[in-house]
Amino acid sequence: MMVRLAAWLPLFWALLQSCTVFANEATDVSSASSNESRRPSVAVVLGGGGAHAVAHLGMLQELQRQKVPIDLIVGTGLGGVIGGLYASGMTLAEIQDFLFETDWPDIFDPDTRREDLSFRRKRDDDDFLIKYRVGIKDGHAQLPTALVPNGKLARLLQSTLAHTKGVKSFDQLPIPFRTVTMDLLSGEEVVLDSGSLDRAILATLTSPGTLPPVEIDDRLLITGSLLNNIPIDVAREWGADVVIVADLGPYIRPAEDLNSVFAIVDQVSHLLQRHNSVASLSMLRDTDIVIRPAVGPAKETDFSSLEQRSVQGSRAVLAVADRLAMIRLNESQYEKISADRRLKRSTVPVITAIELSNDSEVDDALILAQLSQPLNARLDKEQLEADMRKIYGIGAFNSVDFNLRPEGEDAVLELHTVENRTGNRF
Repeated sequence: MMVRLAAWLPLFWALLQSCTVFANEATDVSSASSNESRRPSVAVVLGGGGAHAVAHLGMLQELQRQKVPIDLIVGTGLGGVIGGLYASGMTLAEIQDFLFETDWPDIFDPDTRREDLSFRRKRDDDDFLIKYRVGIKDGHAQLPTALVPNGKLARLLQSTLAHTKGVKSFDQLPIPFRTVTMDLLSGEEVVLDSGSLDRAILATLTSPGTLPPVEIDDRLLITGSLLNNIPIDVAREWGADVVIVADLGPYIRPAEDLNSVFAIVDQVSHLLQRHNSVASLSMLRDTDIVIRPAVGPAKETDFSSLEQRSVQGSRAVLAVADRLAMIRLNESQYEKISADRRLKRSTVPVITAIELSNDSEVDDALILAQLSQPLNARLDKEQLEADMRKIYGIGAFNSVDFNLRPEGEDAVLELHTVENRTGNRF
């Protein structure tokens, strides 16, 4: 028996060593997984700033190159636009094309393209050369609610973000997203975390007097930058351990530029932004990181140097690269997060039915006759955008919006029209 036991001892010893190695490897894997799960949550806060906010694009591009994970994006103004597009699953290359290739002067031109107008509205343009009209409703004159209708901008965002239609909570996006707006009736801050993403972005981009307020859930909303231009507190309440803040600084006009009522209203807005931005920045902790792109003295309405401003955003991140070391991931960790987010991006659904919610006196049949989307076929975003331009060109609507209601792997196209508040007679 002693001889037999001695013969088996080497085998027992090898087995014991194998078990020890396996246990150590399991511990290492568990530790690595635990370290990944315990990594600090990172929120990026993108403030407003008009055309200056294109620096946010370069900032996000450099954060991606630095393998910095982003668990939440909070944005206002154009920072809300760029942040919302990125949160929706769009790549930074796609966002760059969106910003650089869009004809922004045309988007903010109050005139509807002539080919999109109904025959009646074309005759009106021929007979009346003044484009800013006074509406008549219930026997009373009504002035426009803003210098520029938001129809073109709304349709641009609808088309660009069509893949997010049907998403109810912004936590379901590839990157959770929040945007800050203000209730025009109560003056309260409204943080949007659900609903239609393109409408939420349109609301946070709406400056008083320039674009009309956006109605969401029976509330008239405009940009939240007047109350909270750098919403660090929103990121903190969400639970972010590290907040990366983009501080562009508000554009303040010199005295010689305060030569119109519009310039003065704009100046007041920027002074309010500067005041609340200082208050927000006082909330920063030692673990937070502030990025300040040198966007220069150009006006916020100047969209001629977008690429240069994007480069300034990238350079500003490089200036604080040493601070990013504590949250930077390795290649495999970052690729796993990126792959998971790509899977969350919605696909184009098959449309099985079309439903219209018409809040106007225009006949439903006239509106539906403008649609070219066939049933039991995939949504044609480009054609739908053209059709919605034709509906808006009827001239009776304050807004024309659509939604996709999921039904299994397919969807119902829901169209919603809201009557023009300034009246259809002018």
